Amino acid sequence: MQLVTKELKFNTGTATEPLERFIKNEFDCIQFKEILTKLTVASFNQNQDAYVKMRRFINIFNNKGAASIDRRANKANILCSARINYAKLGNILILDGTNAITRTLYSGYEFKDVLNKHNCKKRLFLRWRIINTSAEAREGGSRDDCKGHSRY
Repeated sequence: MQLVTKELKFNTGTATEPLERFIKNEFDCIQFKEILTKLTVASFNQNQDAYVKMRRFINIFNNKGAASIDRRANKANILCSARINYAKLGNILILDGTNAITRTLYSGYEFKDVLNKHNCKKRLFLRWRIINTSAEAREGGSRDDCKGHSRY
């Protein structure tokens, strides 16, 4: 965990650098790689999800640019998904609703913001009821009492 924390602290770019650079002693680095290999083999036999996570961590540990760093407000995350090189496909239109928060992943592309015409806030209508479940209300009278409604 300290390796990932150091990466987020010291790397100001958008792609990760190999995490092994933070382990100064070569002998410690070799031992750590051996432990990672053993854990990967063990996780392969036990849990597929753990195996995938170990493979991703090893990839970030060994390789430059293996993941992207997403920085927003006071948060920073490492995104392990592979970046798709759309340039190989020629002129295409990318419809990605998350581009507003992941613009660094699409550097080099022209952005076109689209107006959201759904306007959910104006269409939301809340209505609440207070239901009296006492014995007196069950004997007679209405148990439903509509107290109000609200439009957000």
